[in-house]
Amino acid sequence: MTYTDIFSQWTESRAVWNKVAAGVVTRTREVEAALPFLLLGFDSDNGGEFLNYHLWRSFSERAAPVSFTRSRPYHKNGNAHVEQKNWSHARQLLGYERLEVEALLGPINALYTEVWNPLQNFFCPSLQLLEKIKQGSRYVAGVKIDYRPSRIPG
Repeated sequence: MTYTDIFSQWTESRAVWNKVAAGVVTRTREVEAALPFLLLGFDSDNGGEFLNYHLWRSFSERAAPVSFTRSRPYHKNGNAHVEQKNWSHARQLLGYERLEVEALLGPINALYTEVWNPLQNFFCPSLQLLEKIKQGSRYVAGVKIDYRPSRIPG
């Protein structure tokens, strides 16, 4: 699973064994505890692993509730901020193969938390699309490269 902050582009990744709500809630709480800023909102895709009562309750029944929304159903790029990080944060490290051995879950999550996420968040630049300009029949992207460590709000 990939979690991305829209403002700072801070990205955390975690591996889960299956799409059971308890595992997703556990990993989401783990990611929230590791973030260097407060979680104000949570926008998920439309999978059943996210759209369930357990995750909704974990965000809504707390002292400071977190806004819980979902992306647009049946839209190709509904969660673009997360989708663009899948290559650099998940596929580049682990490839496209499915996790077939449950015993690898712990080492993969340790690799994510201790090595990969800090490397990506502190030392790799983050690209943001500023604008798309139409030149003739082509679109040209204006990209901003932020070479500083991920911006942390607050």
